[in-house]
Amino acid sequence: MDEHRQNLIAYQTTMSIVRELLERGVITEGEYHKIDTIIAERHSISLCSIFR
Repeated sequence: MDEHRQNLIAYQTTMSIVRELLERGVITEGEYHKIDTIIAERHSISLCSIFR
């Protein structure tokens, strides 16, 4: 599996957990967006990617 695909899978896996935290009220919408940006950058996902 190539590195880009691995990064996409890692990003999607992490964000599914973060979405669950948002839905449960553990984090706020603002925190969700900050986390999303950090995780996307960490996994080299473009800010305008369709996978975000």
